[in-house]
Amino acid sequence: MKYLNTINIAIVLLPGVFRALNFELYVKPNKIVMVLGLVAIAGCAGYLTYMKTKYENMGYYVAVREDGSKQLHTKKSRWD
Repeated sequence: MKYLNTINIAIVLLPGVFRALNFELYVKPNKIVMVLGLVAIAGCAGYLTYMKTKYENMGYYVAVREDGSKQLHTKKSRWD
């Protein structure tokens, strides 16, 4: 029964606390900040993709050692 009283108190108090503390409810969206955030995230994703393709085109791959560390190795042909 004590558990049910705790749930009832939480149901009554938490929505009011959420409305009081949530800044986004009282401010209209700032489109300039949203665009800058999207550009930053897209730039980071593009840079990571660029670096991955750059190393793949150079003939490198990531090898994991027995101790868990990672190292870049060049691809070697068995025919050479």
